[in-house]
Amino acid sequence: METILVDLDGVLAKKNLPRLLAMYNDVLNLAIPAEQLARVMSLEAFHALPQARSHYETVGAARYQYQLELLRFHPYHIASCQLVDGALQSVHYLTRRCDALRYCTARVINFHPQWNSDIARCTQIWLKNSGFPNADKIFFCDGPKVKLTMIAAMVRKQAQRVLLIDDSLEKLLDAFDELPEDDQRLLREYLTLAAFGYDYDECDLEGTLPVIPFPNWSEVHNLAVNRPVGKEANRL
Repeated sequence: METILVDLDGVLAKKNLPRLLAMYNDVLNLAIPAEQLARVMSLEAFHALPQARSHYETVGAARYQYQLELLRFHPYHIASCQLVDGALQSVHYLTRRCDALRYCTARVINFHPQWNSDIARCTQIWLKNSGFPNADKIFFCDGPKVKLTMIAAMVRKQAQRVLLIDDSLEKLLDAFDELPEDDQRLLREYLTLAAFGYDYDECDLEGTLPVIPFPNWSEVHNLAVNRPVGKEANRL
């Protein structure tokens, strides 16, 4: 049996920059004129605006980053996310070549259960409206460690190979090192991480999870869905 788990943010969905910047401006009361905001073409350019810098200095680095991350997961923004190039066709391709395909995301806000409910609803609606299959098959995980723990529990319940397509390679490897040895053993044997957005020279790793590079969705035909399990996957 083979299950494919696909991350969302950065893999299937990318930010809607105009809407996100408008939310930052409104919610944080930055008072950036509309014509000035319309000329901002990146988050880096937004952070460099005098109004954003002033807010950063007022609230401090930690709170500033927290506010931006929280608003990125606001249902209003989630509903407007744009598709990563090639994602929709590639997911349909994978669905025809595995036993089960599901989605796995860290869209979780710890302190607000109702917000989490809204996030889950908007995520499912976005997947369905965008044309993705199995739009109701979503795992919500509070970070990389919980994601890996959940996969280990899946394998423990029913032995199965799992392919995780995710763009958080470093965070997942750090989380893997924190897992109990039994979970590490299971994941080494049954899990392969397809590192989305990473090239071959960035995935030459030893002693960790089996990792295969997956630079972008145009490489989907090179993903070995029926690959060998465990460390053999590194040779594909």
